[in-house]
Amino acid sequence: MNKYFFTTVLFLCATLATAQELGNFANRRQIVSPEIKDGNVTFRLSAPGAKEVGLYGNWMEFGASAMPLTLKAEGVWEITLPLPVPDIYTYNFIVDGATAGDPANFLMQRDGTRYLSMLFVDGEKTTNYKEAGKRGNLKAVWYDSPTLGMNRRIPYGYETDTQKYPTLYLLHGGGGDEDAWSNMGRACQILDNLIEQGKARPMLVVMPNGNPGQQAARTLMLEEKPFEYNNPATANLYINSLAKDIVPFIEKNYRVIAERESRAVAGLSMGGGHTWSNWRDYLNTMAPMLFK
Repeated sequence: MNKYFFTTVLFLCATLATAQELGNFANRRQIVSPEIKDGNVTFRLSAPGAKEVGLYGNWMEFGASAMPLTLKAEGVWEITLPLPVPDIYTYNFIVDGATAGDPANFLMQRDGTRYLSMLFVDGEKTTNYKEAGKRGNLKAVWYDSPTLGMNRRIPYGYETDTQKYPTLYLLHGGGGDEDAWSNMGRACQILDNLIEQGKARPMLVVMPNGNPGQQAARTLMLEEKPFEYNNPATANLYINSLAKDIVPFIEKNYRVIAERESRAVAGLSMGGGHTWSNWRDYLNTMAPMLFK
């Protein structure tokens, strides 16, 4: 009785969190930056409390000073420049002397400890910079290096044995994508530690993109499909896809235990709502518990 009560409260909290999260997105003013139009590019930054905002991009001459932005309505700073020739560029804002990225731009580039916003100018030179039609998989692996005296990235266990594993389908929150749990949630590190400490079983963790209109994270710049979240005819398409597309794909291509008690699903915020819907509609497919 207590377990079911706890589960109900958990689902309710996840649903309320999702509603609040989406409400916050709806009330937030959308700033478009950078905006490419008519041979120009416009950069914008919402900084109503700032006294001075500048822009520095690597297309500028070396040693050049930051270009000043003009304060427009509602505290939005703005500058429009001629579009550079096709290439990938990086830039940042200088806000009252402090360096800042562009919060409206989801394209980021890491250079050591520096994170820089990216400007992608499409053209013949940049054709091969975008995603190809047939795409390979990027895997982080670990290997032992006696030469350097350390363990570096190479697979641990999965590729070298024949054991089958249970599967955890880990779903992200609103605004996230398939990179959210690994990049922001430290899911790999957390599970590695729990498994090493004997607090979790070795498992395969699947972290899919929960945005049904996206092929992949927006950083790949793939075309998105319009999706009507409030349309009853399409509202459950992602939940159906998880059970009918993702689970069969995983079980066909990976060594996993293909039975209900070895499939678990969990999520954060929007992912909590997806978890509840998945358990509701596919209770015979996904177990509402962690692995036995």
